[in-house]
Amino acid sequence: MFSSFLARSVAISTALASTGLLLLVTPANAETIAQPASNFLIADNHLDSEATGNEAAGNEAAGSEPVDGTMNNTAATDTATDTIVDVASNSESFSTLVTALESAGLASTLSEQGPYTVFAPTDEAFAELPAGALEFLLQPENEAILTEILTYHVVPGEIAANELSTGGIDALGGGIAIAVSDSGVVVNNGSVTQPNIQASNGIIHQINRVLIPTDIRQQLLASLGVTSLYE
Repeated sequence: MFSSFLARSVAISTALASTGLLLLVTPANAETIAQPASNFLIADNHLDSEATGNEAAGNEAAGSEPVDGTMNNTAATDTATDTIVDVASNSESFSTLVTALESAGLASTLSEQGPYTVFAPTDEAFAELPAGALEFLLQPENEAILTEILTYHVVPGEIAANELSTGGIDALGGGIAIAVSDSGVVVNNGSVTQPNIQASNGIIHQINRVLIPTDIRQQLLASLGVTSLYE
C-alpha cells in the first residue's frame, strides 16, 4: 500500500515543484458533472457517480434558469492586496474551508506568491457532506486524505471565469472537468456560484460542492458507512 501511494505521489512531483508546493498529493479521476441550474448557478442535481474528467466534461448542460444578482463571466481585475487565505478568512462563506486549510497545513502555501486558482467550496457545501465526514477529515491521522481533497480544488496559475472552457483542467490533486455554457460554469458535479473573487496571489471561484477525487470518495464511503456522499 505504501509503495502504491508513493508511486502515485511521484507522478505529480514536477507540478508541485513548479508551484513551490511541498506536499504529498495524489492525482485522481474527476467526478461526473451535474447540470447547471443558474447563471454561475446552483446545481440542483446531486450526482454521486464516478467518471473521468473528459467523460464529465462531455456531458451537455441543460435545464438552467438565471439567478438574481450581478455575477457575470467577466475577467477579474488584479487590484486585490489580500492573499487567497486572507480573502477566504475575511469572508462569511469560507470559514470551514479556512479551518480545513489550516488543519492540512495549506494555509501558508496559499498565502505565498502563486498564482493559484481556487475553486472554493462554501460552508454550505461542506455541510452537505454526510454526517461525520468533516470531523473524519479533520482528524490528524487523516491529514493526507484532507490534503488530497483540498489540492483537488487548486489549479496552478490564475484563470479568470471568462478564460475557462469546456474540457479538462489539471488541479494539483488531479484532473477536474469543466463545463461552460450560457448558463454558467460547472466544475465536476459542483457549480460556480460566484466567480472572479480577486486575491493578490490568484483568484477564487466560489462553488457549491466539495470536489472529491474518485479514490478518496471510495475511502470516505467505506469509512463513513454510507453509499453516497450526496443525497
